[in-house]
Formats: sequence, C-alpha cells, structure tokens
Amino acid sequence: MTRIRNPFSLRSAAAGLAVVALLSVAACSSEEPTTSTAPSTSATAETSAAETTATETTAAETTSAETTATETDGEFTDESLAAILSQVTIDGATVTPMPISLVRTGGAAAEITVEPAACSFAGEGLLPYINDNPAALAAPSATTGMSLVALSAADADKLIADRNALLDNPECANVTLTTEGQTIQSTIKSEDSDGFGMDSPRIMVSNSGTGDLYGFTARKGNVIVSVNSPDKAQIEAVATQIAANL
Repeated sequence: MTRIRNPFSLRSAAAGLAVVALLSVAACSSEEPTTSTAPSTSATAETSAAETTATETTAAETTSAETTATETDGEFTDESLAAILSQVTIDGATVTPMPISLVRTGGAAAEITVEPAACSFAGEGLLPYINDNPAALAAPSATTGMSLVALSAADADKLIADRNALLDNPECANVTLTTEGQTIQSTIKSEDSDGFGMDSPRIMVSNSGTGDLYGFTARKGNVIVSVNSPDKAQIEAVATQIAANL
C-alpha cells in the first residue's frame, strides 16, 4: 500500500488518473483581478507615455528574442511553458493557464492511498516533478486539461518508464484510491496513440463509474505533455497544437 502526500482533492483522483490531479485546483481557483490606471490628458503625461511605449516595445522585442533563444536551447521556464498553453484553443476559445503557484502551494495536503502498491503512479503521476521543475497547467473544466513539465533527460525517462510500468501491469487493471475518508475504485487500461508530433505516446483510459476519461501522455525532447479529456478528438486537437509550439 502506497501513501502519497498530495495537495489535491479526491475529485482529482476520481478518474483513477494521477495527472488529472493537477486539474482539481483550477476548479477552485480564480484569476487575480486586473486593475488599470486612467491615462493622463496632460502633454507631459502623453510624452512620458510615448517614451514608455517605445521602451516597452524595445524590451518586449528583447524578451522575445531571449525567449526564442532559451527555448531553442531546450531550457524552459514556467512562463515559457505557460505561453505555449496560451496558444491553444478549444472550440474557438483560447486557453488560459492558471498560476502554477496554486498547484505548488495548493492548500492542505490530502493523503491518497493507492492499492495495489505497484500502481502508485495512479496516485502521483506528474505531481512529484511539479515543485522543482518548470511547469504549466491549464484546466478548462474539472475533467479536461493539459499540463507541461520540463525535466532532465533522466527524469523524463523515469516518468515515461513509470507510466509504462503502470499501464503494462495487469495488477493495475483495477485500482483503489482513498483519501479524506472517501474511496474511489477505478478501472485502468491502455490504448496506443498517435504522437501528434511527439514521442512515447500512450493513452490511459480510466473509468470510476462515470464514463471513460482519456489521459494522453507523451514527450517532446524532455518536456512531458499530458492532455486529459473524455473526448479523444479533443485530445488530438490540443496535443497537435502543443506539439507545434514546443
């Protein structure tokens, strides 16, 4: 029996798929309000604003160039990964990444117990990697979302190997996840998948009695990509957009 300290609610494990744990925070989060200052009508203020605009434009161009160079070198940040998710659209709506800090500090830890113990990936998934590595998350709904985590080559290899060990283990066809006094029983099975421009793709199909949920995982370089949805066509559309911008 494996015990995992996990800062997310049971709903995150309801599909029997660990990467969906990242989605539960979004359902309870709200974006910080944005305030703006009314522009001055004075000539001095207008001149200052023009100078500021020119400075900001130069800074933006420099930042853009630096970001491109950084990503070409394979070095990602929370911000550059979030920018990739910001380019994704679902049903015509642009995805809004949530602050990754909400995931890293996501409230009181809840303990998830996974049985059989050999299936512990079903309870942890990407979570062990989020705190110490560049990451980004967007969750349009409680069961649909996407996440990116940039890892070292060794960690990326390990995560993919752990995922495969779960999906290839017949003992993990049925798992039980317990937390906060509640228990979820879920079936787990594997489906092969196109990579949509990425490597090592697989889909985990989980069902806790409310319908199949598909969890796509793949890698591009050392960036792990996960897309989760009850709709496989939506997974293809999202994964294709992410791969094109990575």
